[in-house]
Amino acid sequence: MKKYASCFLLLTVLAGIAALPLAAASPATNKATDPTEISMGSGPCPQHVVLTNEVAVIETATKGKLRLRFTNATRTTASYDWRYRAPSSNSTQEGTGSLCWAKDRVKQPNGSYQEVARPEHNSKITAGDLKIGWYASGTRAVIFISPAKATIQILKDPQAFTQPL
Repeated sequence: MKKYASCFLLLTVLAGIAALPLAAASPATNKATDPTEISMGSGPCPQHVVLTNEVAVIETATKGKLRLRFTNATRTTASYDWRYRAPSSNSTQEGTGSLCWAKDRVKQPNGSYQEVARPEHNSKITAGDLKIGWYASGTRAVIFISPAKATIQILKDPQAFTQPL
């Protein structure tokens, strides 16, 4: 497998698909260029599998707390609900979102292939002030959370989504 520069977050091989860089980072700092991005850090970024209707509880020290529930997931798309509370607020924001993994393999002049995103490609969960990397694998959603930036807990009970933040 080709090694990518450390300034890229790599998607581990899932279901036989080659590793792909998910988001660029600043080469000078090796950190995400978007300060709301909690998927990237200076070290490895673990994958967390979330099944449909499970609830991911994500908490950051400086950016607040999030409850995330995937309501539908296919091989290339997902829908989700989210509830978010900023650290300095008592109010909760909530919403829905949809994701689409749409990339083409384009042959390069040297014979290698490069993944190129189509216009409909959207692999970032946006919820309140947070952004999280996502990948679909069958009916499972795979999200990436940098342990240096947030903690995550996966709850099996869909009712956990409505619990207070």
